[in-house]
Amino acid sequence: MRTLAIVLAMLVLSMPASATPSMIYIGAQLDGRQQPAKGDSDGWGSWLGELRPQDGAMCYSLVATKIQLTRSAGLYFGNMGSKGRLVLPLAVTGPDADRCVQVDPALLSAMIASPAAYYVDLINPQFPGGAIRGQLARKQ
Repeated sequence: MRTLAIVLAMLVLSMPASATPSMIYIGAQLDGRQQPAKGDSDGWGSWLGELRPQDGAMCYSLVATKIQLTRSAGLYFGNMGSKGRLVLPLAVTGPDADRCVQVDPALLSAMIASPAAYYVDLINPQFPGGAIRGQLARKQ
């Protein structure tokens, strides 16, 4: 057992400092106040993504509360307060589920390098400009 611990410690110490972690967590708190146009004032939600750059994969959960049925949800490239462009359609998963998708490695790299340049937006018939929205941030 002691030998295994020593071998594992040596492996960790020998990894280059620039090695990319196997999983990177990015999240967002969503609400109507973050919409450039008027969003749903009492709606809120959350998005948590687990980015796996070595696999070109992203698993996420997306939860929305106190909004009408969502017509569409997506990950957008755009700064806070501005309308951006859709880069990846998303699905509302609910609190007890998640979804895993293959993602272009260039998009994963850009999200890791600058998560605040992306946001999650949920759209419904009552708020065609967006019901709730949240800018991404790196999670520890």
